[in-house]
Amino acid sequence: MPKIYAYIGSWGGPRSNHDQGISIARYDMGKGTFHVLNRVLPEINCGGMCLDDEKKILYCVNERRQIAGKPPGGEVYALSINSSSGNLKVLSCEPSYGLLPSYCAVNGDKKYLIITNHSSDDTILETVRTESGSYQLAEKYSESSVVMYQLRPDGTIGKLCDIVKHIPVKKKGNSHVHSVYCSPSGKLLAVCDKGNDTISFYRIDSQKEKLVLCDQMSAAEGSSPRYAAFHPAEPYLYFNNETKTIVNMVRYSANGKMTPICLVSCLADKNMERTGWQSDIKIHPSGKYIYDLLREDSIITVYRIDNALGIPQLIQTIACGSSHGGRGMAISPDGKFLHLAAHPEDSIYTFLIGEDGRLEAVRRVDHIPGPGNIVFFKTDN
Repeated sequence: MPKIYAYIGSWGGPRSNHDQGISIARYDMGKGTFHVLNRVLPEINCGGMCLDDEKKILYCVNERRQIAGKPPGGEVYALSINSSSGNLKVLSCEPSYGLLPSYCAVNGDKKYLIITNHSSDDTILETVRTESGSYQLAEKYSESSVVMYQLRPDGTIGKLCDIVKHIPVKKKGNSHVHSVYCSPSGKLLAVCDKGNDTISFYRIDSQKEKLVLCDQMSAAEGSSPRYAAFHPAEPYLYFNNETKTIVNMVRYSANGKMTPICLVSCLADKNMERTGWQSDIKIHPSGKYIYDLLREDSIITVYRIDNALGIPQLIQTIACGSSHGGRGMAISPDGKFLHLAAHPEDSIYTFLIGEDGRLEAVRRVDHIPGPGNIVFFKTDN
């Protein structure tokens, strides 16, 4: 009989000592409960994870500015999954080629791994000589980038193929590439940049093994696009914003061109200008509902998706349980439960998803070190 494991990434922040690696749990899909079995890589700060279900490999990023004894930057891991026990084994580990790697995704044919390097706002001072021979002072930021690796046939991380640098466009502040997602077709990648207030679509040129920019769209100034979710069946992308209380919807074409459709408030009072500190956003496997997490208000906002147009309609706001608002969310493989990872409290909050998409709080599980993100894996038998 198939088993389901949950991999719970601990996130303590780039300067925290709270990191505890990845907790491995047996997941009871009927009850929506976690039974922790083991914990691995306690030294890493797990910013994000993604799966190759076929090869049974979990990829994760170690969100660091620098690791002792190594050059600046974080790391990316490939971990094999033991279907019998759920245990993880390190297959390969590579540098992230940037500060604070924050997210990862595998493309559709599972030949490439793409990560984002969030970077920091720290600067260095550099002297620049002008054409006239005089000197000027210039401030430089560490790179924020999208990095693509080749994946070997066994799923281990191969050579570095490409790095796309997101150049800061504001007078003050660095670009902050925060997350990357593969489209349902497997052919497009969506990237959120909090610092530049942009959403970008890329495709992979497999002949040259390069990332090719298809389109880039500016979000509202100062909105900080953070996380996104592709509709599972329609050409829609929804993304939230860390520093404005809005959720955006865009339509995209097969070649990655975007058309903005609408933006909606994530608050019942329809305010769009508050900070909100939106964190994660998830879409239900049915494609009918969106769940958006606001840390500042400690609430989850629920939207119903209009099937004809894809436009989100707010139907519920519910207290998330965590006084800190939590960091990440995950929907169970059967679509019956939503789980909130509340890293400051070492807790996971579980909600039952009703037939109408609305949430009902059912339990809190404690003593799970710093949960920040959750990924489910279902065994073959």
